[in-house]
Amino acid sequence: MGAPGALASVKDRDGHTRTYTAGVGDIATGAKVPRDGRVRVGGNTKAFTAVVVLQLVGEGGIRLDEPIETYLPGVVHGDGNVITVRHLLQQTSGLPNYTEFNLQLRYYEPRELVDIALQHPADFAPGERWKYSNTNYVLAGMLVEKVTRHPIARELDRRIIKRIGLRDTYFPAQHGSTIRGPHPRGYDRELPGRR
Repeated sequence: MGAPGALASVKDRDGHTRTYTAGVGDIATGAKVPRDGRVRVGGNTKAFTAVVVLQLVGEGGIRLDEPIETYLPGVVHGDGNVITVRHLLQQTSGLPNYTEFNLQLRYYEPRELVDIALQHPADFAPGERWKYSNTNYVLAGMLVEKVTRHPIARELDRRIIKRIGLRDTYFPAQHGSTIRGPHPRGYDRELPGRR
């Protein structure tokens, strides 16, 4: 995949942790990947968000087969009455992935990301097939905020992170672009040889 370094920790049943690193954490300086390094979870945030949505389903605050329009009126124009919460979680909504479009490196409000995606035609009719789209989970996060009346960061922290004792896991603050503590640099190589 062209990554300059990697970090992995494995904890066994007895609570013993082994940490492995390879490569470099900064290609400009050659600094090694820190053994206690932190990384952004990226797509793994979807699993956390899905858990909170499903908890809210269990609590009766959300219905999986209810159109997203019920909870977020006017946000998803066109298919908002057809796309259900289940479609979002299962990546079967057909909504375009906002990351496929020319985004600037800056903070975006969730609604801005949805609006960017909705400037483009749907990839397919809701429920017709599966396609990964970050837009689905931005909407799921917005849904959590609407139903709980709390920021998604607070709900993830309260319902998952603190509850299972994750000491070094956190949802970045609004407009936050730094990573607390030691960490390798992140790189995205779109074309071979480009940095």
